[in-house]
Amino acid sequence: MRRAMMNAAMIAVCAGAASAGPLMTERVLPDATWVVHIDIEAIVGSNFGRMMLDGPIGGEIRAELAEDAMEELGIDPLKDLRGVTIFGHGEVEEQAVVVISATDAIDVPLSKLPTIVEGYSEIREGNRVVHSWDDDGQKMYVYASPGKAPGERVVLFSGNIDELKRGMVRFEAAGADVAPVIERKRPQAGSFFYFSADEIPNLIEDEDEPASAILRYAQGITIDAGENGNELSVEARVSTAGAEEANTMLQVVQGMMALGRIAASSEPDLQPLLKLADGFRAGADGASLNLSVRIDSAALQQALQAIEDHHEDHEDAGEDDHGDEAQREIHEHLKKIHEGDRKGGKQPE
Repeated sequence: MRRAMMNAAMIAVCAGAASAGPLMTERVLPDATWVVHIDIEAIVGSNFGRMMLDGPIGGEIRAELAEDAMEELGIDPLKDLRGVTIFGHGEVEEQAVVVISATDAIDVPLSKLPTIVEGYSEIREGNRVVHSWDDDGQKMYVYASPGKAPGERVVLFSGNIDELKRGMVRFEAAGADVAPVIERKRPQAGSFFYFSADEIPNLIEDEDEPASAILRYAQGITIDAGENGNELSVEARVSTAGAEEANTMLQVVQGMMALGRIAASSEPDLQPLLKLADGFRAGADGASLNLSVRIDSAALQQALQAIEDHHEDHEDAGEDDHGDEAQREIHEHLKKIHEGDRKGGKQPE
């Protein structure tokens, strides 16, 4: 059941069909150190969203997740889910709370919980009812309540009963004490994906990946993606301990972009990727690294298609993807920087 609910959340992230609206800070705990919000209405109404949802990859994933959710939950996630906000502090698995905005169709699977899950029980909190069950050795807790909009149901679920209870109180209090850290970093107009974190280490799972290696220097990060007209815009701001760290990260990013340009320019079928690079900007401002990408949605579609075709061509020919070599170079460069930091030595140019 937990897997089905997470799949439903994923569907809302990549393929919803109703309005989610802007980030509602009144549903986020004041001490949350990270938050993810997906404005589904903006995604579905954007050129980027239609491109991804109607494409072969997005369509296949959407169909698979929708079938799973329909089979296990009895709802159509493309019609019955409106939006998703996920937040927490500390370890993601232990502290996360997921808030799903749905239609009243969600009442059906919730009413069936006692008969379709193992170890079901109800926990009474005053006039509230929390549903609980065992899922692969982990307890899951769910609370549902009518929302403000007509026909809306707000479902909170978590693997941590204490965090869920706090989320319930927060939701019912209608956010009288809006979290300053979240309020300070509200999404820009037109945003359909927003992520903000004031703690990075606990969110890094694979330290060998280039992005994870870069984030070792980060103390906080904000990513905001949206569309204005036909232009897709992604803005990112990474805060570090100081100007030296920010400039180190900037050098690494610039090196990765240079390697990407070299790889794309040497492959005729990857030329569309150069348009992505043309819309990329990076700069350091004191202790912050600022990144932005602006690109026409049609150009993005061409670039993504070029990547897919390139990968398939090399697979069919039994060849290694040239991107593997570039990634190895990036790994080596990051490794030298990281080792230099630990030894207090000079960072490589």
